[in-house]
Formats: sequence, structure tokens, C-alpha cells
Amino acid sequence: MQNVITNTKYSGKIKHWHIAMVISTLAAILAYLGIYTYLSPAISVLSVLFPALPGLLLAEVFIVRNPQHHTSVNPRAIIAWICGGLVGYLALRFNWFVPPVLNMLASGLVYAILMKGAPRTSDEEITM
Repeated sequence: MQNVITNTKYSGKIKHWHIAMVISTLAAILAYLGIYTYLSPAISVLSVLFPALPGLLLAEVFIVRNPQHHTSVNPRAIIAWICGGLVGYLALRFNWFVPPVLNMLASGLVYAILMKGAPRTSDEEITM
């Protein structure tokens, strides 16, 4: 926030601790009003979707060994990402094991099976 103020007419007139106090007060007010109840579902969705991405990357590098370093959409990766997200959601919903770990393992496994199982054709990839 301090860096934003340096580009305005208030540069040097507002001290760092003033900004910290305003932000801290705002955070305390939002916490008192129950902002967590609104943020919790969004955080749960992100915690289910993001751990699948390292699983896809690790499977691509260590199992498939055919890295795709160009801008394209791989439908098999999207399917594996959705499957990993579903496994992570079910693990989170039923409180079983560690959902991000299961998410990453499931997406990597599904991606490896899909990539090794069928040969790639040129019309499978949609270039961006």
C-alpha cells in the first residue's frame, strides 16, 4: 500500500504505521462481522482445485516424459484436473485422509493413464 501512495500527492505525508493501523482496524471489523463465513466456501474450492496442478506437472515430467512446451489446451489434462478435483472434493467432504494429497495423486494418475493409454492425434489439441 505504501508503494501505491508514493505515486500520489500524499507521498511522504502518510506514515507506514498509519496505513498498518487502518488496514488492521478494517480487518478486525470484517472479522467481527463474520467475513469468514463468506470466504470459507471460496477457500474450500481453491483448496480442492489447485493441488491437482502439481500432480499433472509431476506426471508430465516423470511418467509421461513428453513435455508440451507450447501454448495449447490438452483435453486429457483438463479431464485429469477435473477428476483430481472431484477426488479432492470427496475427500474434503467426507473428511478422509489429506484432500490435497489425494487430489494431487489422483490427477497425476489419471493424467498418466490418459496420456500413456491412447496415442496423441494432431486434432486433439486446441491451440490458443
